[in-house]
Amino acid sequence: MLPGPFPKQKSSNQFINSDITFREIEKIKKIIKLQNIKVIFTPNILPLGTMAYFLKIPYVISLHGLDINLALKNRPRLTRKILNKAERVIVNSRYTYEIVKKLKIDSKKIHLLYPTTQIDTYIIPEKTQQLKRDLSLGSEDKILLTVGRLSRRKAQDLVIQAVAKLNNPHLKYFIVGSGPMEKNLRKMIKDYNLEKQVFVLTDVADNNLPYYYNLADIFVLPHRHEKEDIEGFGIVFLEAAMFGLPIIAGSSGGVTDI
Repeated sequence: MLPGPFPKQKSSNQFINSDITFREIEKIKKIIKLQNIKVIFTPNILPLGTMAYFLKIPYVISLHGLDINLALKNRPRLTRKILNKAERVIVNSRYTYEIVKKLKIDSKKIHLLYPTTQIDTYIIPEKTQQLKRDLSLGSEDKILLTVGRLSRRKAQDLVIQAVAKLNNPHLKYFIVGSGPMEKNLRKMIKDYNLEKQVFVLTDVADNNLPYYYNLADIFVLPHRHEKEDIEGFGIVFLEAAMFGLPIIAGSSGGVTDI
């Protein structure tokens, strides 16, 4: 066994088990030799960065915010060793850059590369009108939109509270996404008597998402800084901007870069 087992890390989307076995390392070594691989790219530091560290081959690590925070919390010494040995460290925001820089990593090998989006902005007018009918939207309605995982960090609950305080029947709020906060959000909607104004949509297909952006008047995603859990970047903000939407957002993590 390589050093471990490492504790499981909770991310916004999944649990990552950091246990690495000697057998797995040997399998990768065979692939490297067979394919004559010269460099490894790894999209996280634990566990994949650990594997790269022990393979004795040049490697590049990509960091996004939450991953480096969790790694530093759970395995700080190993995290520093992995980053120091890396050929390049790619970060997605100035927030992540500053975290790595404070670890006294050679600044010449830290590269800031912003993510991008490939969302389709082509809109079929007939499809837009049909969606308006499906959602029972009137000409006077104003639309708030949030797209993202239903989690405490995303803070959709704050928007629901705001809608309740505004007390405007023509203000509609669409929450697109799924996640552990769904039950809580639905309860808030019921408690505030907002069933005709606030809607949780958990099954919007990717090819239909542009139509929700197109219908919206404002994109809103306040988000919270939950200890290690941080909004590392936020592709949805870029998507909203692609449709010319004004954006209301929190000011932590990588969001300020956008």
